[in-house]
Amino acid sequence: RTMRTRTWVGDRLLMKPAVRTADAVVADSTATATALTAEFPWLKSPVSTVHPGTVALPAPGDVSSLRPLGIGKPYALFVGTVEPRKNLGNLIKAYGLLPAGTRSGCDLVIVGAKGWKQTGLADEVRGGGLEPSIKFTGFVDDGTLATLYANCLFLAMPSLYEGFGFPIIEAQSFGKPVLTSNTSSRPQGA
Repeated sequence: RTMRTRTWVGDRLLMKPAVRTADAVVADSTATATALTAEFPWLKSPVSTVHPGTVALPAPGDVSSLRPLGIGKPYALFVGTVEPRKNLGNLIKAYGLLPAGTRSGCDLVIVGAKGWKQTGLADEVRGGGLEPSIKFTGFVDDGTLATLYANCLFLAMPSLYEGFGFPIIEAQSFGKPVLTSNTSSRPQGA
């Protein structure tokens, strides 16, 4: 339910023969390695884990540079493609359950390109009367992203599944705390 049908079918058709004929199998997290071993217990060689690195983001700009995005007060930040596995519907619902006084002092900023099957998010925001407090920025350049990380209160990453979780590493590189779900790669620290 978190993947496009064509991606799911491609995985089902291509993954098994690829893994069967591979000279080596490498995963980007312990969680992904564990999932591969569970899915393909007949693997002849162990799955190696090689954690990817991230490219350093540029120095952040001044917080005032975020005003064109409609950001003018403290905020929680989400960064990622807007798609079902990111669990944004539940993040928006949880934000809407906060007391009005809390919401008035902390916006929710959602940064990322539109993925698939997320057309209902704007309706959820409107239905909850949350338009003044939830900002969808779409994709942003690295300079703006650095400024968003540097000035957020924390990163919210409630994903249902993450193979690695680059936004977590990026937020931590700016000294920001991360609120995340306890699934896939997050319990092991990516």
